[in-house]
Amino acid sequence: MLISSLLVPLASAVSDNKDACTLIEFKDHLYAGTLNFKNGCELFRSADGLHWEQVVGENASTPNGFGLWSNSGIWSAEVFHDELYIGTINFFRGCEVFKSSDGKNFTKVIGYDVPQSNGLSGLLHHFNFYAWYMEVYNDSLYLGTFDWLFGGRLYSTRDGTTWERVIGGKNNGNLSYGFGSRVNFGIRTLYQFHGCLFAGSATNPLRRFYGCEMWKTVDGYNWTKTNEDGFGDLQNKYAWSVAELNDCLYIGTFNWMRGCQVWETCDGQNWTKVVTKGFGDRNNWGIRKMINYNGAIYATTENIKTGVEVWKTTDGQNWTQINEDGFGDSFNITARQLTLYNGYVYTGLWNPFEGSTILRFDGSEWVSVARL
Repeated sequence: MLISSLLVPLASAVSDNKDACTLIEFKDHLYAGTLNFKNGCELFRSADGLHWEQVVGENASTPNGFGLWSNSGIWSAEVFHDELYIGTINFFRGCEVFKSSDGKNFTKVIGYDVPQSNGLSGLLHHFNFYAWYMEVYNDSLYLGTFDWLFGGRLYSTRDGTTWERVIGGKNNGNLSYGFGSRVNFGIRTLYQFHGCLFAGSATNPLRRFYGCEMWKTVDGYNWTKTNEDGFGDLQNKYAWSVAELNDCLYIGTFNWMRGCQVWETCDGQNWTKVVTKGFGDRNNWGIRKMINYNGAIYATTENIKTGVEVWKTTDGQNWTQINEDGFGDSFNITARQLTLYNGYVYTGLWNPFEGSTILRFDGSEWVSVARL
């Protein structure tokens, strides 16, 4: 059920913020980063999940896009060494990453104009369109990127300023771009499981004979592939989302031909399919986000026909839909984020025609709390 009595509008009925694509907690605030192709991304924060202030955008000291309109979306975020890191989409100059110790004042640490010697600046960096995923592992911050020309890259930093490229470049073996194949054009998921860092790739959907790959490492440098391409179905193009339940790891895929799938491993090496054919609807072509909340996995789908669906499981095998398709609006195509804050799950809806709505969930009821 979706109610709107707590809605606190921050934008007009139709907003240029089409998605709250990143949600993260930092220093007792919930942060929401938007997708805005017109003016550049915006960033909001809330101390109670209901009332929001803008920290990046037209009503803040930091302008839209952190001063660059081509930073169109905030696509990743992580807390590392008590600082908030924000990663953008930029199709013109390459992604940028900013950090902040107070959540309001930001310093750029990655960008084409920030000197680095590892492909994170200059001409080569222009092809790093997305700062796609961040994860902390072994006291380092890892960043996976989308590089449409050469293949996905993976970087790490111990101090937040100096970055090392651990996947990508002219190295031999699986350390080269895209784990040895430029068809793996992005590092789509990162997750720490059983003492290893797991990385899931996104493969080019136009390349017929390639599927997503899962890799793992203990030291960040030596990597082992853990699955058959596409988990045996080459239409599984993205390892799009990840969550853990009952000491097992779950990967949700993007499969636009047969519908999304979910794959399970309890040992990090052997995989079992637990969801197939888009939960019975092939229009559910991808699982955008999964999260463990109160002993259950919640998963959001992408569905351009009837709208986002949210599914729940307590055992990884049996799944139940817990929302109305699209929350009553088929143009609510997906929810890219599920984030815990003050005992609730928060998500943001992607709607290409209206502003993004922030929802909160208490385990039984969905409540609309803001329009960005």
